[in-house]
Amino acid sequence: MLLILKEKEVDIFGQDNTFKLLVAISRIYNELQQKKNSLDFRKEDINSTPDYTHLYAGEVQKVIQWYHKEYEVLPLWYKRFGHIIKVFMGKRTFKSLFE
Repeated sequence: MLLILKEKEVDIFGQDNTFKLLVAISRIYNELQQKKNSLDFRKEDINSTPDYTHLYAGEVQKVIQWYHKEYEVLPLWYKRFGHIIKVFMGKRTFKSLFE
């Protein structure tokens, strides 16, 4: 429903509020159509992307198991000392220790 007005119709409406309203409705409708088309394109893009999450689930589970087995069992003082070493090495800021 593209609203295209000819010069005759513009003269009929003139600067009347009805004309301004029709122009505003036309502009809003065009914007709505553009957004709808964009949304349809995004939906199509999402639906066409294959789902690889099942391939990585096993790897993620292995990393989580390693983390709990190797890191979580360490004492807290040991972990904090490691953070202080990172500050001296420049991989972390001193301020970040207190956040």
